[in-house]
Amino acid sequence: MTANVTFTSWARLEPVTHDHTLAAGLHADIADPAWFLARQWQLGELQGDDAASPVTVTVKGAAGLTTRVQLGTATEEAYSTRTAPLDVLVKAEPAPDPARLSLTSAELSLMIIEELNDLTISGELSRRYKLPVFTAEQQAALDPATSAFFEAVSGIVFDGLAVVRAYIDKTFAALGATEDKKVSDAIETLRPHYDAVQSASSAWSSPTAGSSFSVGVASPGGGIELAVRHPIGAELGWWSFDRVGSSANAGQKFQNLGGEPLPATKIRIPGAPADRYWELEDGSIDLGAVAVAPSELAHLVVLEYLLVHGNDMIVVPLTIPYGSRAVISRVTVTDTFGDTVDVESAVTVSGGTFRMWEVSGDPGALYAPPVSMHTSLGPVLEEVVIARDEQANVGWMVEERGGDPAGTPTEFRRTVTTASTATGPAPVTPTTPREPLGSDSEVVWKWLLAPEVPETWHPLLPDGPAGGATRLVVGTTGTGRQIRMRTELGREVERTGLGLSAVPPEGIRLRRVAQVARWIDGSRHRWVARELLSGQGDLGSGMIFDAIEIQQR
Repeated sequence: MTANVTFTSWARLEPVTHDHTLAAGLHADIADPAWFLARQWQLGELQGDDAASPVTVTVKGAAGLTTRVQLGTATEEAYSTRTAPLDVLVKAEPAPDPARLSLTSAELSLMIIEELNDLTISGELSRRYKLPVFTAEQQAALDPATSAFFEAVSGIVFDGLAVVRAYIDKTFAALGATEDKKVSDAIETLRPHYDAVQSASSAWSSPTAGSSFSVGVASPGGGIELAVRHPIGAELGWWSFDRVGSSANAGQKFQNLGGEPLPATKIRIPGAPADRYWELEDGSIDLGAVAVAPSELAHLVVLEYLLVHGNDMIVVPLTIPYGSRAVISRVTVTDTFGDTVDVESAVTVSGGTFRMWEVSGDPGALYAPPVSMHTSLGPVLEEVVIARDEQANVGWMVEERGGDPAGTPTEFRRTVTTASTATGPAPVTPTTPREPLGSDSEVVWKWLLAPEVPETWHPLLPDGPAGGATRLVVGTTGTGRQIRMRTELGREVERTGLGLSAVPPEGIRLRRVAQVARWIDGSRHRWVARELLSGQGDLGSGMIFDAIEIQQR
């Protein structure tokens, strides 16, 4: 039995252009003036229908100021946008431990002595405000550089923090008219440095290596709470906040926005075509010269926006208080024909999917946090990288930058070398030429638990679950090397440990940076900020446990 098999074939014609540009589609050739007018008539431009332009816009809404702030687990406190920028409170590092605080006080006293330039006054301050004596435990915990510093300045320095505090609290006993004037001038000069180390509470949490805080914002329907949970990055903006609930203490102190007609200004984009299709553009605009390939989607999207929606945008100058949350309830547009149109919110039109400039969980509102706009950054005081090492199955904390014994920021990679506890000849490596074995040579096999790593590399080992969560603690590689932390960030991790979830696969980078900013009232604020940045992935140390080294003698 046979079956019939049918084959179908056809020919397809495909147009192929020899010009890969968009010049032909963007040209609008003109034959003569009469033809030009006929084309305008055909397109309906001469009828004047739907040709109105916005003239004024009336906006109604309300704006509530930020009135409360809660740093970490501290008690919620009142906050005024007129006193200080929010980043001074939430990014400043916590107060140091007693030993580091004494070091800061001693350094401040040396600054006061330099400003006074009077040994008599300095001696009187040393007699009145003695530096607190270290306990035996605190003395043993000091690193060699700090211990050498206190030994060198003993009998000279005093409690600088106590002197400035007494001056601020007006409990400073008078020394004399001339002497008091010198002390006053010196303290006023060093006041920003004093303010920078007086953070009673901080949003920074060492176990989580991040900041956590919330603010209460006044609202017509009751205060709301906006929170920040461990932000990644150096800047703090509206995108850092999430709405988490209501704030009963934020109050209902708000002000109404708008109410008066505001001028509507059409946005002009450089390079965009004229508003009317048959209007002649300036000679500097040549849309036909745009060289865009069909595969360049980003260029095509921008070009389509210029051609289709270039004249659809207007800007309205609405001023809101800085540091407030604004909600627009109504927008009414009046055009050149005198007609009024109510514009619906983008959140309503999109069915709640509009997300531009929106704080998560707070649709339809715009929050302008009271943060400093222009901040002058000083040098990076300390920098620590914390990352995973999947090959060695450990985590590493690498101190990359910190202060030398004189307090100058230094890159440790240039000053610290790999420690070595091995004795005898150096091990033979593939790059070391090996002499032929003879009667006078000897091969020694040496077992190593683990190789040595640079002194600024500190392993992080998992500790048993504490409270249901595993944390990372500073350990050793088994070589017996004594741990010596060179940075304040490293000493904090050594004291508190680090949550396992705080170290993602890409790792983290922690920094201490001095910052200065001017606020809206002209005041100057100085602080040392903690910054949490993303790492650079797995940190391969090349560490191999239980290894054999071959040495030739």
